[in-house]
Amino acid sequence: MSINPATKYHALAVALLAFGLAGCGNNADPVEDAVDKAAEEITEAAEDITGEPADPDAANRADHTAAVAAEARPAADRELDALRKPGEVLEFMALERGWTILELEAGEGYYTELLSRAVGPNGVVYMHNPAEFDSFLGDAVPNRLADDRLPNVRYLKSDFDAVPLAPETAHVMTWIPGPHELWFYPENKQDGFGAPAATFASLKEIMRPNGRLVIIDHAAAAGSPPETGGTTHRIDPAVIIRLANEAGLII
Repeated sequence: MSINPATKYHALAVALLAFGLAGCGNNADPVEDAVDKAAEEITEAAEDITGEPADPDAANRADHTAAVAAEARPAADRELDALRKPGEVLEFMALERGWTILELEAGEGYYTELLSRAVGPNGVVYMHNPAEFDSFLGDAVPNRLADDRLPNVRYLKSDFDAVPLAPETAHVMTWIPGPHELWFYPENKQDGFGAPAATFASLKEIMRPNGRLVIIDHAAAAGSPPETGGTTHRIDPAVIIRLANEAGLII
């Protein structure tokens, strides 16, 4: 629900007035009492305006609609929106401004663009790809990041089980499309892009407490062996859930 600027300033004025009056009393701790009173007034004013309890986290919540609607997004990205439904995906992630994101297997950067705008200038997005992806990505990533157009994005190249980030770095980790690539062994990478168990254990270390791992992948039929990740580029979700649970990630 939107609130017009005049109404927001009214709520602020009520809080300041409450602080001033409380500060003039004879309480043992007038400053503490004034702060408590101001907080109550802000909550009451917000509830009067919206009809709902005040949301203390609202100011930090990412504006997913604005991220998708940004005019600076490349036209080629916009053409994919109908299929990829970025608004719904970002809403599911429940991002906040200022957060740190690890974007595994970012590819050309379709979601990098959106994540960068969603977390804002005080957030950070670690755009990640295995180094071997350069052979088919070409200039896509340099073009995406040219002229510092996404200044809060840092580019990383590594296998999935060796992402060079410190423990407890990421609020959210994304993998779109997801970890079926762990069972893909191309000619130029015959040992694969990372050991599955080691990958999920590493991600557990990188994630902050209460962080989230968001995976979108092509689903194979239930009971399919993991090797379908390298043949049909599909994976049984149960395989990924098991690996995540074994690494200490709660599903």
